[in-house]
Amino acid sequence: MTEFSREPRYVVFKAADLQAVGLTEAELDLLKALNAKIDRYRQDAGKSYLECVVVEQDWPEYEPTLRAIEQRVRAESNSASA
Repeated sequence: MTEFSREPRYVVFKAADLQAVGLTEAELDLLKALNAKIDRYRQDAGKSYLECVVVEQDWPEYEPTLRAIEQRVRAESNSASA
């Protein structure tokens, strides 16, 4: 059985933090341009638009969500190795 491990696979910026940190218009434009470039890459590579659910660490749903994902990954791993 493959061991489940948490990986830093995504980069997330909270919109409120982008405002609070006081990014300049140029910095915000750069973030938007980088995001658009990544979106174009995904589209050109035949990948779907990346839409995610974010559960913050201090939310009560955080640990149950991680456990649910871990259980699914382990079940898939077990069925693939059977």
